[in-house]
Amino acid sequence: LAKNECHHQAKEGCHNFCYPGSNSYRCSCADGYELGKDDKQCIALGRCQHGRTGSTCSVQEGVLLLNSEGKGFCGGVLLKSNYVLTTGECALLYRHFEIRVGTGDNCLLNGTSGTKKTMQVGEKHIHIQYDEDTGENNIALLQLCCSKKEHVDCSNHQLPICTPERDFAERIWLPKSAGTVSGWRIEGNELQGDELQVSFLPAEDCKQILNISLTNRQFCGHLQEAVDSFLMTEYKGTWFLIGILGSWPLEDADWETLLFTNTARYMIWFKQKRK
Repeated sequence: LAKNECHHQAKEGCHNFCYPGSNSYRCSCADGYELGKDDKQCIALGRCQHGRTGSTCSVQEGVLLLNSEGKGFCGGVLLKSNYVLTTGECALLYRHFEIRVGTGDNCLLNGTSGTKKTMQVGEKHIHIQYDEDTGENNIALLQLCCSKKEHVDCSNHQLPICTPERDFAERIWLPKSAGTVSGWRIEGNELQGDELQVSFLPAEDCKQILNISLTNRQFCGHLQEAVDSFLMTEYKGTWFLIGILGSWPLEDADWETLLFTNTARYMIWFKQKRK
């Protein structure tokens, strides 16, 4: 194997992101991690190891958004212990709502064990350029209310998902012809996990099938079935968020070809809103 090449299927090499160089490859880590002494391994900066697989689960359980009647209406995903990512569309459905986290016995919320816990949403950060007509920038961050104590404590079931570096995600994951991703669907008042086969489509094919103009913050995937979900993929034992599936377009759509928000394009926005 050439020393300057990245080998993404091999167990050795970079723990998270890898970039080839003239003499050797260069490693970097997801937000919340730093490179170890070997310049390959990624070490967690805090107690929460984003997206790491645990002994009892392969990916974090979902976050359910609840209206004032306690009915689930959308899903979300933990980006940090006090921030939940969802769609702009979902964040605008109700003026006030709560989130519910956890379905497993190992879930902890503010140090209290239990199967399900609800928390108030303090602030809604909806992307300022979200377009309800086209679905562009269909993304929102929910900040949990109202004190520093209000956050989801880490456990095997509730670990914030990692967000990939843009160049790495678009060079390694999105060009794949097919792959397995994990996500959730809402069934009644619960989130049910799914593993789906997805094929990422070239932009021109996507434009033709859906009859839309595609931005660089969107991509298309061909799924076995339609789900209201987040797309995640595992890379060397760490789970990364790669896309959000909104409910647009609603009419006259080929529901096997779906439009996703490319979350890797929003890394700067995430960091700005979480300061």
